[in-house]
Amino acid sequence: MYHCQFCKTKIKEPFLDLGNQPLCNKFIKNKSEFLREKKYPLAVMFCPNCKLVQLTCRLPTRIAFDKDFNYLTGANKDGKTYFNKLATKLYKKYKLTNGNFIVDIGSNDGTFLSDFKSLGITTVLGVDPARKPAKIANSKGIKTINKSFEESVDEIIKITNGKIHIITAFNVLAHTYDLNKFMRGIYKIMRHNKNATFISQSHYLPNLIRKFEYDTIYHEHSRYYSVTSLKNIFQKYNLYINTVFPVNFYGGSILVYSSLYKNPSRSVLKFISSEEKYSNLQIYQKFGLQVEVKRKKLISLLNKLKKQNMKIVGIGAPMKSTTLLNYCNIGTNILDYITEVNEFKIGTYSPGMHIKIVNDNNLQNNPPDAALILSWNISKTVISKLKKKGYTGKFIVPIPTPIIISAAL
Repeated sequence: MYHCQFCKTKIKEPFLDLGNQPLCNKFIKNKSEFLREKKYPLAVMFCPNCKLVQLTCRLPTRIAFDKDFNYLTGANKDGKTYFNKLATKLYKKYKLTNGNFIVDIGSNDGTFLSDFKSLGITTVLGVDPARKPAKIANSKGIKTINKSFEESVDEIIKITNGKIHIITAFNVLAHTYDLNKFMRGIYKIMRHNKNATFISQSHYLPNLIRKFEYDTIYHEHSRYYSVTSLKNIFQKYNLYINTVFPVNFYGGSILVYSSLYKNPSRSVLKFISSEEKYSNLQIYQKFGLQVEVKRKKLISLLNKLKKQNMKIVGIGAPMKSTTLLNYCNIGTNILDYITEVNEFKIGTYSPGMHIKIVNDNNLQNNPPDAALILSWNISKTVISKLKKKGYTGKFIVPIPTPIIISAAL
């Protein structure tokens, strides 16, 4: 028997069990560390009361985001473009001027806040518990508190003198360990400026289910949200969702604008109305069965190519690649190596399956017959980039249904 992370309702069992898995972003530096690698249960359940989908096992922040956490927002070209456009949009929408504080929770390497500084807004503040990204942000002149948000609330209020205009949190509501404590912190900050706006972005649960994005389930994401579940959570803390935008980012996300004032747009009502079927356990149980079918198809496809003596490599090592590789048992028997552009990952080994991570240039120096695109959410960009560099082999896109794409097309 389990209990809901938010409302404490009893939950009998998970609807999908992905087995024991390593932390998705804990890449291994030396082979000697293989045997010491830790794994934790990775299973997902649904709360019939607050409608929240969540992991059965959530890990403390100090474990999930330790000193080796090495995801960098600035390493993703598409991500940089997205955040740049969003910063410009918010700058114009709220008629921001210097003195209007913008606080970004989970600010990583400061990429998003840097865009505001380029627009003339120097009153920015980042908060991130991961040491490496926070250090990079501070070196760029983006003041960043290297702690969890929950530990930083009073410090944030002191630094900003309560003059916060916008609070942003991109994929942070999934990351935070104690959701109730996090929301209490948001409410405490917003009371100092009742006209403040809280903007959160979350991977959209219905997209995850519809598109079989099972690899986006990992320990660092303790929860998966619909507008319905967010509404239930926010209202407990006197926060109201007023606008929702669908975003074609990270496999499909929602950008949610909320405040202490209730003024919902049609978009909110439309989303909630469309989510009725996601309030029933049956749809998640069906999803769990279908994921197993998708897993078998991918394994079969890769084994078929290996029997043809094809050399296969992985392209990109995002966090979700760990879930995919471990759940499908794709190791060095299938992939010769995985390419990356993130300097912190190059030269390491993938969590769990221990596949060597190499520089992106290796693809040109030693071209494979087939490339498994692990960053499938930007597959169009990846395919276009590799074609321009002269790659002529096959592409394998694993999600939502494994397919092979010829470079000639």
